[in-house]
This record gives sequence, C-alpha cells and structure tokens, in this order.
Amino acid sequence: MNITFGLNTAPPTQAAIDQEREHLTDTTSKMKLWARLFSVIVIVLSALILLWLYSSSLLTGEQVAVAIAVAIVGVVAIAVAIAVVGAVTGTAAVAIVGVVAAAVAAVAAVAVAAVGAAAVAGAVAAAVAVAVAVAVAAAWFGDRLTKIQRDLRQLIPLDAPENKHRCVAAFAACEQDSLCRDYAAAVARQGRPLVLAEADLIETWIANTSVRASEEEKARLQEVACVKLRKMHELEGEG
Repeated sequence: MNITFGLNTAPPTQAAIDQEREHLTDTTSKMKLWARLFSVIVIVLSALILLWLYSSSLLTGEQVAVAIAVAIVGVVAIAVAIAVVGAVTGTAAVAIVGVVAAAVAAVAAVAVAAVGAAAVAGAVAAAVAVAVAVAVAAAWFGDRLTKIQRDLRQLIPLDAPENKHRCVAAFAACEQDSLCRDYAAAVARQGRPLVLAEADLIETWIANTSVRASEEEKARLQEVACVKLRKMHELEGEG
C-alpha cells in the first residue's frame, strides 16, 4: 500500500484513498491478466517439451498418446493435491496426498507395462517440470493477489454494511484516548468516515496503551512492596 496511516500523522485525504483504491484494483486486473498469460505459456511449453521428447526418440509413435495422458494425470494430480492441502490440514491432508500418490503410481505402472519405462520416464519428467512451474507461479500470484485484496479491504469505509459492527469499538476507543479522539476528529473534518485500516490502528493503540498501563501499575506495586519490605527490615534491625 502506497499510503500510510498513523495517529501521529495527518490522515490521508479521501482523494488519496480513492487513488490508492484505484491503483490496487488496476494492479489486481493486471495480475489476473499475467496469470492467464502464464497459463498459456505453460501449455505451449508443455507441448514443446513433449515435441522435444518425441524428436529425441524418447517418445515414438503410439507412445506419444500414452505419455501425454501420463503427463496430464501427473500435472492434474499434483495441482489438485497442492490446492486441497493448502485448505486442509491434519490427517485429511495426509490421506489426500496418499490417494493422489497411489493414483499417479497406478497410472504410471499401467503405462510402463504398455509402452515401456523410457516413455513413462520422459512423460513423468515433463509432468514434474510443468507441475513445479505451475506450483511456484500459483503460489506467487496467490500471495500477491491475497495481499492486494487485504489492502483493498483495509480501505473500505467503516460505515459500509460489512464494517458497521466495528463502529462501536472505534467510538469507545476514541472516548478513552485523546490521541485517538483527535485523529477521528481530523478525519471528520475532511468530510469522510474512518476506513477499516484506521479502525484497526485505533483499536491496536488502545490495546497497547492498556498493556503499557498494566505494566506500569505492576511496576509501581512492585516498587511499593519493595519499599515496605525495606522498612520492615529496618524496624526489625532497630528492635
């Protein structure tokens, strides 16, 4: 995000927020376009790899069809495993990986029996290369898009239907702390509502202030106790 929010700095203007929202939306569209272009590149690259395997005599004649089938099964299986395991944890993920591995092994075994190990090895190599490229690119695009979507959510106004439940906490925070109250007043003078990022900022500040106050009170009580203990020791010494 190109704009920053801070209680000790002037709040961003509505124009700056709108500009950043437009920038993030445009970036999202470009990222999705690049993802589609990458998919096309992967398909073309896969075809070139299979063509190279055929021209180098690793695949011949009827072996091409079987090799393509093995490669497709491998890529789909690995892609499905990566996608599912990303959303599932624990024994379910282990079971899914096991089933996928067994399916790939079964297809590979049938292919070996049908066309020989050399053809299957070439197909598996192609499948692994494509799967790795897909996995790495998907992870990169996914992380980037997730961050952009998170930044866009942070710019949603607090009076939007999905954020209205946060208004009570933000108002209570402003009532407790003068710095938060001054910041909210500065935003109001701009004629715009707080955005979610500012509500998070205010609530985090209040939480940290409470922790600091608690630690200071704890330190004060410890010091008082130590003073009283010293006085008790001095009184016993005098007695």
